[in-house]
Amino acid sequence: MGRGGRYREVHSNLKVKEVNLVKRRLIVCLNEEEAREDAAVGESLLKRLREILDRGDPTSSHTCRSPITSPSKRISPESFKATHAFPVV
Repeated sequence: MGRGGRYREVHSNLKVKEVNLVKRRLIVCLNEEEAREDAAVGESLLKRLREILDRGDPTSSHTCRSPITSPSKRISPESFKATHAFPVV
């Protein structure tokens, strides 16, 4: 959603901009404080999930490591965000 005009501040903590995408007019809202909080929560969840995956399945007789948990193949949150777009409903 990097296209469109510049953000316009409509309130002390809210910025908006209009984006036209595939013949649809979208209004993108940005609250930077909430965005930082959401990023912190996401980081915490990713850390916890990596810890769980690193431990493996305690009910299994063998350990199966996911490639995403090996340090050389981990995807950084910034890289993930840059390559995966999720629609906001």
